[in-house]
Parts: sequence; C-alpha cells; structure tokens
Amino acid sequence: MRSNLRNLPLFVILVAVSGLMMYVPAMHALTLHQHEVARPFFYTGTLLLFVFMLLSLATVANRRGPRERSSLLTMVGAFTVMPLILAIPFHEVMRDTSLFNAWWEMVSAFTTTGGTLYSPARLPPSLHLWRAMVGWSGGYFMLVMTIAVLAPLRVGGFEIFFAGGPGGEVKDVNLRGSQRGVVSRDRLVDFALQLLPVYAGLTGALWVLLRISGEDNLIALCAAMSTLATSGILPTSSLASGQNSVLTEVIIFVFFLPALSRRFWPGDGEMRATKQLRDDPELRLAAMIVFLTVVVLFFRHWMAALDTDNHPGLLVVLRTIWGGCLPRFPS
Repeated sequence: MRSNLRNLPLFVILVAVSGLMMYVPAMHALTLHQHEVARPFFYTGTLLLFVFMLLSLATVANRRGPRERSSLLTMVGAFTVMPLILAIPFHEVMRDTSLFNAWWEMVSAFTTTGGTLYSPARLPPSLHLWRAMVGWSGGYFMLVMTIAVLAPLRVGGFEIFFAGGPGGEVKDVNLRGSQRGVVSRDRLVDFALQLLPVYAGLTGALWVLLRISGEDNLIALCAAMSTLATSGILPTSSLASGQNSVLTEVIIFVFFLPALSRRFWPGDGEMRATKQLRDDPELRLAAMIVFLTVVVLFFRHWMAALDTDNHPGLLVVLRTIWGGCLPRFPS
C-alpha cells in the first residue's frame, strides 16, 4: 500500500479520498430516507473515483521524482481546487444557493475556519455531517503537511522555531526524509499513516464520551471532529443539548489540550521547543492567553453587574470563570 501511495501525486490521492468521503453522507442521507440528498453525494463520489483511476493510469506510467517546492504547490492547489470539488454535492443539494457560496463554505470548512453562510436549520443533517467531515479532513491534511512539508522546508513559522525563537532552543536538525528544498514522498506517506490512527482514534474516543454525556449522536460526532480539527462546526447553534453540559464542556476542554503545543506531534523529538514540559513556550503562552481572557471577561460582566441591584453569587462567579475558559463553537 505504501509503495503504491508513494508513486502517486498527492493531489491525485486527495481526489480519491474526497470521492470515498462522499459515500458517508450519502449513506447517512439514505438512512434518513432523504434520497434527494444522497444522490448528489453518491454520483459525485463515484465520478471522482473514476477520475482518480484515469489520473492514476496517466501518472504511474510517467513517474517523476519530487521537485523543489512541489509540495507547497500541492498545498496551494488543495486549498483552492479541492474546495471546488467538495462543493459540487453541496451545491447540488442546496439548489437555491450559488456555486460561489458553496465553494466559500467548503473553503471555510477545509481550512478549519468554521465560518458559514447558512443558518443551522436551513441545511439538512447530512450537509452538516459533510461540513464537519471536510473540516476534520482539512485539519488532518494541515497537520500532516505541517510536519512533513513545512518543517523540513523551514517555512510557515518553522524558520523561527528551528532558529531558536522566543523561549526556544536552537535546532540543528536534519529532518528525516527531506533534502534542501525538497520533501520526499516517503516522509509524507509515513507521517500520514502514522498520524491517521491517532487522529481518528482521538476523534472516536471523544465521540463516545460525548454520547455518554448525553449529546445527540450527530451533534456528538460533529463536535468530536470539530474539536480535533479546531473548526468549531456544529449542526446546531450551541452544544447544550446534552443532559450534563458541564461534563461535556470538561471533556471537550481536555481534548483541546494536544492542540496547544507542537511537542505532542510525532517526529522523534524534532518538534519539541524545550526538553522540559514546564518550559514549553507554547503551553506558557496558551495559559497566559486563557488566563487574561478569563480575567477580562469576568471583570466585564462584574462591572456590568455593579449597575444593578442583583449582585452575582459565588456559584454564578464560578460559572462565569469556567465559561471564559472554554472555546466557543461558531455555527
């Protein structure tokens, strides 16, 4: 499997993955008896797999080694062309919207921005699932490309990291599977296969925990994918439908912690800014930002309460502080 993947361009692989992903909302819509939603996903996914077969036959016969900056050009194509491909079934389902709006929606999801042009009630459940899946896959794609491409090329902030940025140690590391200006396919495939079980496993674990806390099945799944991808995509306006909202918030808060520092990423210690966990500058910065945000939000509400006769009690104060610590899900 690895040898076959190494022989194909990354963009061709993305086309195949996109086609396979479309079968998931198609089956989901079919279980809800929404055939008008299932058909565009099924037909588009089948067409993409056919295109993948043609592109594979055309590229395998004309093998070329990795070229300088080719991975960066693939990233540009992934964030411009791929959202257009992903927007085809979305546009076919939402016939009252333009292709540009559908493309913009997929750009927002794939880049894990999480913004949307539509109210939650306007979209069918399968489209909410599709938006969350696109955001989840975009987060995974960006994580793989960051480790496998941006780090060895010393771009995207890594030029500061490896030069010993603020609070960091000077890195003199020759990242495996990379040459000057060129990233090998072996490195890309290895990290992709290494990250997928962890990324999918954490998503599945969070999904199960959210279901145990009382969340709806679709909301729990979308929240799990959106938490790991940090996209914040939900099929509802909030995440308060569960029986124990505090437990749900605590679970999500815990699963956000790995996103605070690159020291938790794979790479045999290549991504560690410091040897000790307590000296990690990214964790310190995250803690400082959370603390200052909580303090500002708390005093803002507290100053507003001074103008009224109803002064908040201790329980209300604690809830306000806890609410300031939590990330918000835009929808």
